[in-house]
Amino acid sequence: MRLRLEIICLLAMVSACSKPVEMSAAGYADLTLWPPIENEPVESVMIAGVPAADIRTEADGSVTVLAQGSPNAGIQDISWTFGDGSTFTQRKAVEVIGREEPLLRRVVAIGASLTMGVQAGIPVRRGQLHAPTLQVAQALDAFHPIPLLIDPLFDPIEVDDFAGPPNCRAPNVNGHIASQVPQLVTRLAEKTGQATYNSALQTPGLTVHNYAFGGATVGALADGVEPGRIDQRVTGGLIFGGDITFGGNPEGNQLDAIRELEPSLILNADFYGNDIIGAIVTPSGIRPANLTSESRLRNNIERVTADLASMGAEVFLPNLPDPTLLPTTWETAADEIDKTRAAAIARGDDPDEAEAAVQKDIERRLDIILDRWQAATEALETEAAKYDNVHVVDLAGLVESMRADGPTLNGQRISVDRLGGLLSTDDLHFSDTGYAIVAQALLDEIERVTGVSAEPIDLAAVHAGDPYREEALVERGLDLEACTFQNE
Repeated sequence: MRLRLEIICLLAMVSACSKPVEMSAAGYADLTLWPPIENEPVESVMIAGVPAADIRTEADGSVTVLAQGSPNAGIQDISWTFGDGSTFTQRKAVEVIGREEPLLRRVVAIGASLTMGVQAGIPVRRGQLHAPTLQVAQALDAFHPIPLLIDPLFDPIEVDDFAGPPNCRAPNVNGHIASQVPQLVTRLAEKTGQATYNSALQTPGLTVHNYAFGGATVGALADGVEPGRIDQRVTGGLIFGGDITFGGNPEGNQLDAIRELEPSLILNADFYGNDIIGAIVTPSGIRPANLTSESRLRNNIERVTADLASMGAEVFLPNLPDPTLLPTTWETAADEIDKTRAAAIARGDDPDEAEAAVQKDIERRLDIILDRWQAATEALETEAAKYDNVHVVDLAGLVESMRADGPTLNGQRISVDRLGGLLSTDDLHFSDTGYAIVAQALLDEIERVTGVSAEPIDLAAVHAGDPYREEALVERGLDLEACTFQNE
């Protein structure tokens, strides 16, 4: 039986029709809607001109969708498409809540895995929905569509993936991503019949505002996926790959993409992180050879900063926290020491002498990494100072301050230590709480520079639902008392 909306409104659902449902322009929250045709499968829903995701019909006949926001503020329409091919438009059915701030006209993001919202070693929808630039947009009620992934896509690093006590080390991030690719291709082919990059997206074809992809260096922002970088190819394909087969080399770059959007506000959470961190996350140990050379890094920071400044938007770029604070740094070093001791024993050499020698060499290599980090930090400050519209966000200072005085949320003191609440299970990418802290730092700097403010993010509320908080990890089987985490 079919009932048009005007008939429904004469019956029991007057409240559902008398007032438009409200939705933030930023979206990415569930909405409950009443379809205008009863007992007909819903194929798609467009809310204020933007496709909704995750369409679910409830027992009472209502439909729950994940709204993806809209640039069209005010009273707008909802368009439905049904299983039999019929369509219907509910006029003035939704009110999009936005802000008439020129700064928020078009909020975009560039960057790498932290800007993308990677968690637990892989791009995952949960991380995307807690990515710092989306949290900023939601706080400001600004449209900021993202390349929403199907769920599940990759399998995240879980407690069961940790090594046994006492070390309880997490798998290497790069190794974990590589291990996911074969089953990922199978999963995509099962869902869509073709394993293309588009088949990994919930709403392919949607013009997004966040172009970040995992592994991106400063140079990759301008030049696109770098040859030989499998991590960039896989994650960059989710942004630029389209209908080409998953694993193929995507074309396009982040700077050109956002330039076409004529941005008013450009955000980033990890500007030169991969130029430095690439020397730490290798399965084979601490490798300064993986650093971007100082001359190339300075040149890339200069040209990319200049290009961003030329777009006329307000640009917010963070400096990088001390990379040696990351638990993954010390885990990589510990793995190298373990391998060195085992090799010495196999040769009949003194393992203690071998350990002392490799420890000294690791310290030498870390000094090289820290020198490159400091050079990049200085380069960012120098280049940003040339432009009135480019601003440096001091994430390095924020993370350093948390070493001694991190916030206490729901009884847990948040720290950069292993599973200390700031990071997810991969010891590298942020938890929900960590991303919220980064988002708040961006919001604070935006307000300081532009005067545009938002209500502070409720960090305690974010932490309470964070699957990477200590209590949640223990509930999933982590024996904290049996694990000794090295972070010194």
